[in-house]
Amino acid sequence: MITSTVSNDHIAPEMSQFGKNAKVAGHKINSPQKTNGVKAETITSVKINDSLFEFSVPQSARSAINMIAASVRRADLAMLEIEKQIDQMKARLTEHVKNFPPFLSGSDERVKLMKRFSAFRQQINQLTFPPDNPGAEHIMADPSTTGPAGDWNVDIDDNQNHMTIQRQPVHTGTEGLDIAELRETATDEEIHAALESLDSAKESLGHRRSGLAADFKQILNQMKIGV
Repeated sequence: MITSTVSNDHIAPEMSQFGKNAKVAGHKINSPQKTNGVKAETITSVKINDSLFEFSVPQSARSAINMIAASVRRADLAMLEIEKQIDQMKARLTEHVKNFPPFLSGSDERVKLMKRFSAFRQQINQLTFPPDNPGAEHIMADPSTTGPAGDWNVDIDDNQNHMTIQRQPVHTGTEGLDIAELRETATDEEIHAALESLDSAKESLGHRRSGLAADFKQILNQMKIGV
């Protein structure tokens, strides 16, 4: 038997409901085939961090593994979009730094740039709590602003043995990607510091995508359903 639990009980019913009803994004279920007159188990595949995972799922475990795969895949897609947002933020700040003469502090151009940077930060935070997937939110989000988040324990047998999909916070706060805030009156030094924070954020994001994929692979291997 395969079940899943999270560290906050009131999240679990929502996740279970999602697992029953969701159409899985980036998730393929092939039609069952017969081998020597015996219907084969459904083959499922999901792509996470550019790696394709395929697995054979027994009927008794299908609902749970579909929910897990959907949540992990949804989190990975959000992280991919966050990477694009970081690239855009860096491009805009780099253009400003290289501009000569530079936009003066308080100028309309500089204020507009700072506002745009703040808007990107907000978009990144919004990506960490997709409304259609509380499981993905639990993995990525900042609990101080969105509610409970944390490690996701997955029971892999009837003996209460479990494995964990670790929390991978990718919000902009200090416990996430730690992307600097820029006020409209930000100094040149603060802008340079923000650029450095974006480089660190992108590196951290890559590690967290890899960690998410590794946790999912480990669960498949432990459940012995990977193909």
